Amino acid sequence: MTGYDNNRGAQAIPGRRLKILFSVIAPEEVPDIIPASDVIDLKDPSKGPLGAPDTALVKLTKETLISSGHGHKTISASLGDALTRHGDYHKLGRQMAEAGADIVKIALSALAPEDALFALTLLRQSLPRRTALVAAVYADARMPGAVTPELLPGIAQSALAQGILLDTMVKDGRTIFDHIPAPLLASISRDAKNRGLFVALAGSLGIGDVEQAISAGADYVGFRSAIVKNGGRGSVGVDGAKAMSIRRKLVEFSAPPKDHAGVTALSL
Repeated sequence: MTGYDNNRGAQAIPGRRLKILFSVIAPEEVPDIIPASDVIDLKDPSKGPLGAPDTALVKLTKETLISSGHGHKTISASLGDALTRHGDYHKLGRQMAEAGADIVKIALSALAPEDALFALTLLRQSLPRRTALVAAVYADARMPGAVTPELLPGIAQSALAQGILLDTMVKDGRTIFDHIPAPLLASISRDAKNRGLFVALAGSLGIGDVEQAISAGADYVGFRSAIVKNGGRGSVGVDGAKAMSIRRKLVEFSAPPKDHAGVTALSL
């Protein structure tokens, strides 16, 4: 995660290597996904798609990363859904940051644009400068008069957030690509990047979605359903081998192009 200037908003992430975010819901899941992850994402699915985890999980995750020699790994934490412009989101965000979260994200799909901007701005102002803020919306939960995926980049930029997340509310096997046409998704991604924001995609994604996520212009892509061992995404237990398979797929599709002699081509 790069730094940012409060007067300008986020700095675009250099390069085109997609970064992988794996979501965990319990401390015992963390060691299994450390090798394959760029970001360890913490949430509580029982509270919603972006349900806020207990701050104790954030602290334990940070301790696990440090003790295993992976203290440089990024931790993200969900803050839930903003339902009103006035809420304790800013307090919760600060608590998550103090516990060790490098990124906090909040869903804005239930708010009108002006209320979303108010809530997001207040949250940004309450966070340490080192903590990145991500504004999220659900592609399958559009409400009349509420924030849409198309409006999200402008709101995020105005609030001095660092990135946007496009996710799905209903986890029924349909992905973000089933709810937003590819041309529109690419357009939203370009808009966000032109505003200095990074783009994250999630929503029932699997190993077969990596190439499409790269084509859509994502900087981060999130997984949970694809790596659980048994039961649904709310069941404890992840498969490190599945996570590593996704990582290998990412490396395969994001590797630099090679010339006809098999040598990596460089753009000069």
